[in-house]
Amino acid sequence: PGTTLWQRDVATNVYKIGGVLAASNRLDAALAAYQQGLAILRRLSDGDQSNAQWQRDQFLSDLAIANVFKSQNKADAALGALRASLAVAEGLVAAHPGEGTAQGALQFSITQIGLIAHRLILNHQFALALEAAEECIARAPDLVRLHGVRSQRHLSASHGACPPAEHRELRARHNCRAPAHGAAVVPAALRH
Repeated sequence: PGTTLWQRDVATNVYKIGGVLAASNRLDAALAAYQQGLAILRRLSDGDQSNAQWQRDQFLSDLAIANVFKSQNKADAALGALRASLAVAEGLVAAHPGEGTAQGALQFSITQIGLIAHRLILNHQFALALEAAEECIARAPDLVRLHGVRSQRHLSASHGACPPAEHRELRARHNCRAPAHGAAVVPAALRH
């Protein structure tokens, strides 16, 4: 037990160092620190899945890594880190269904993935943006903002921002009709 507490202390201190490095815009060094702490936390969590504190620490480390990737404009890498945070949050909810903190972590992860979907749109990574938005919508269909990301993706596609082959594939996949000249594409699922 003493060794595990010491390891958590090391992970916590490395996380704090990552925060200082991120605040001073030394993003590569911050990322390395966060990843080092996360590796320790994963080993601890793997050894004791019932320890909610280690799971929460892992969740926060995944979010910190995602934030560094966002600052580096690496939305696809940020999405990977956010998906890892989502998996941890889902595990927390499964293990502690009535705990508000676990529910909050889950909702926060879903929202962050939705925001990354928007950033992916701006980076013209449309297929990945749509995949991320649909992942969020499936988990939290009441979050209207995520539906907006999906609609924006289709609007961008209708204005030529998306390569034609990808645009046709997405229209077919989501039952969208081809737009009249200058009209926006609206997925059938979003039409009223």
